[in-house]
Amino acid sequence: MIVTPQGSFSGIVDIDDLCFGDPRYAPALTLAVLQAYGGPTGYVAAWMAVAGYHDDRIFRFYVAVCLLDLMSEHGQRFNGNEPRQKLRSGMR
Repeated sequence: MIVTPQGSFSGIVDIDDLCFGDPRYAPALTLAVLQAYGGPTGYVAAWMAVAGYHDDRIFRFYVAVCLLDLMSEHGQRFNGNEPRQKLRSGMR
């Protein structure tokens, strides 16, 4: 979010590439997806422990960014998720 010196809202910055470069990005994205779809989140804790990554405030921020990204896509039609059109009678 961009805020003016007076504290008013001014705009939003697209931050979908924010976490790239940090090796915790992949586990953060995985945790976000598992949380969103009800998967076994313990998998990510084990992954983090084996890799020696820290589950700190920055990691949780990455998870939040990933969840916001998933939420922004909810209900949108793109990347081939559109329903197939029914064929009109006589057309093949």
